[in-house]
Amino acid sequence: MPSVQGAASLGAGEDTVYRDRKGRKLEMLNEMMKTERGATNEPVKPTWGSGLAQQRTKEERREYERREGAGPVARYEIGADLDAEKRAAMRWDDPMAQHLSKKSSGPSKPKYRGPPPPPNRFDLMPGYRWDGV
Repeated sequence: MPSVQGAASLGAGEDTVYRDRKGRKLEMLNEMMKTERGATNEPVKPTWGSGLAQQRTKEERREYERREGAGPVARYEIGADLDAEKRAAMRWDDPMAQHLSKKSSGPSKPKYRGPPPPPNRFDLMPGYRWDGV
């Protein structure tokens, strides 16, 4: 194995020299290769790849993970932020959840407001456009 000084004198670590058919150096090709190599080092991340809400959610998740990673692994007392997060979590077996949850009074279908309909086999109410015939 050649010595380090010998390897350096042989051109180890030097850029590749590209030549044409006649043996002349191609400077423009070398410059183009350097710029391409520099461009491929940093990956291009398109900002249009996802929506603004997804980017915001991703950034919030990163910030949360950064905060949690900086804290201790074993917790002996619960912090205010973790306590608020635990209290805000909805559980299926919580008897008070129906009283605390904010029901959305969104747009609903109009109801039939006419004379009482005749009984039918399935006890279905008529649609709001029913004219009673």
